[in-house]
Amino acid sequence: MGLRGCINLKSSVLLKGEEFIVKGHLKEVLEESYELLKFSERIGDYASYSDALYLISVVSRLLGNIELSVRASERGVEASRNSSYSEGLCMCLLSRIRAMESRKEKEGISTLLKECERVCLETDIYYEYLRLLGDLKVSDFRYEEGIRLYDKAADLATRKGDKLSELKCKFNLGVTKLASGDLSGRGELKEVMEEFQSKGYKLGMSVLLLNLGISELLFGETKKALDYSERVIEISKNMGDRIQEMRALFLKADALYSLGKLDEAIAVMDEGLEIAFSTGDHREITTRLLMKGLILLDKGEIKSAEEILHTMREYEKYEVDKSLLNFLIGKIEAEKGNYEIAEKYLREAIEKCEGCSPRIILMMKLSLAKTMLDYRELREDIRANISSVIEDIEGDPTVKRYASIMANLKLIRGLLSALTEDYEHGERLILEALS
Repeated sequence: MGLRGCINLKSSVLLKGEEFIVKGHLKEVLEESYELLKFSERIGDYASYSDALYLISVVSRLLGNIELSVRASERGVEASRNSSYSEGLCMCLLSRIRAMESRKEKEGISTLLKECERVCLETDIYYEYLRLLGDLKVSDFRYEEGIRLYDKAADLATRKGDKLSELKCKFNLGVTKLASGDLSGRGELKEVMEEFQSKGYKLGMSVLLLNLGISELLFGETKKALDYSERVIEISKNMGDRIQEMRALFLKADALYSLGKLDEAIAVMDEGLEIAFSTGDHREITTRLLMKGLILLDKGEIKSAEEILHTMREYEKYEVDKSLLNFLIGKIEAEKGNYEIAEKYLREAIEKCEGCSPRIILMMKLSLAKTMLDYRELREDIRANISSVIEDIEGDPTVKRYASIMANLKLIRGLLSALTEDYEHGERLILEALS
């Protein structure tokens, strides 16, 4: 690879290092970056020293070592400031913010963002700042804002002639469009896929395949999603990319769950959780613990679901996780037949669901409607209340993205209709939902 051989060529260390990262040579880049770190320190080249720390930070994050990623990026920021190396400062700030975001350290990010924006403007790589900003918006499920930022970033990168950054921006744009239900995102992804394949960008291909798999699952193509997940798991293991492997394992677990293979889904979920616990990503951990708890309830294993609940309580201090916690409590109480208590917790979960994924929010609302249907005497006011929840779900612009949620919604609508007003219409809806 020869990162050290690029030491006297402006920007070559970063360019070559990043290219080898997207080609999937993670461990090799890490090893050579450490060699470069020692060599550049010995000869007093603090620009290359900062570059090495940046690459160590990026690769460590991909390998699942978030602590090392944070430490390396902090050292890189300090070294770049001391040597007045603006490009290195910009890249190390970008990496540090990404590492902090993966640990959900919101408090320190805003200050660093201001410095990052200023330095990216100075070094004429403002598109990297816009892409980072887009990533932060999308992580909070603010897809429209993310799309606008990626679109602008891609345009700036194209004008600058930075092909790799242009591809990354277009990739993020396509993925976010698909996540928002806009199928035109496949156009951007097709263009990016052709480039990734021609250049041998294995890491890029694995991320792309993962997101295509997620898209297939949302639209009800479960077996295709399963195939994608298995391909990504294999690629990720070969590269040593623990984060990507974790995400692919969770996709596989979701696909197996949708196919009714509950025991297999739990086993795969546990593999993914093992990686998640090592990274310290509390949102990923609690979301996946919730999903495991829901699968256990589907198996009728209430005690096991309560054990999951106990683990989730460790993350109760975070608002998003408090909402997920209340959701699982509500589901457990409903399974026990304590419908009034269940309704209380489900309503609390929905009230504090800001920061949860659209899919989880819709699942909460569906569970509330189902719980009310299970225990309430279906007086006219109660029917109106349940119908209001159903209409709220149907009015959500994201609901049509999720095939399984649409089917469950039709099932609940059918049950309500069959029990109250029009048995034949309700029966037809139920049969359609179960088909």
